Amino acid sequence: MNLLKFRIGQRFAFLMFSITYLLAGLMKTIAQPPGISAVVPDNAPVGDTIIIYGSNFSTTVSNNIVFLGGVKANVVAAGTDSLRVVVPIGSGA
Repeated sequence: MNLLKFRIGQRFAFLMFSITYLLAGLMKTIAQPPGISAVVPDNAPVGDTIIIYGSNFSTTVSNNIVFLGGVKANVVAAGTDSLRVVVPIGSGA
C-alpha cells in the first residue's frame, strides 16, 4: 500500500492506494503500479472535486479505489493519467 499526504481544509489527509495482482493459472500478471505526481487543489472542502494526477490508473472508474483521510471517496472520472474524486464527509476538511 502506498500513501500520499496532502492538505484538505485545515487538516492533512492521506491518499491510500494498493496494487492488485492477478493470478491466471501458473502465470502471474502484474500491472504497472499507479503513481501519483500531484493533487489539485491541495486544499478542498467536503463535496468539492479534486484531481489526482499520475500514471497507470485504470480508465474504468470502479477499478480505482481512493481513500482521503481514511474515508473512501467517490471517483467520478478516470483516465490513465488522472482521477477526479469528490472529497467525502469525514476526510478531514
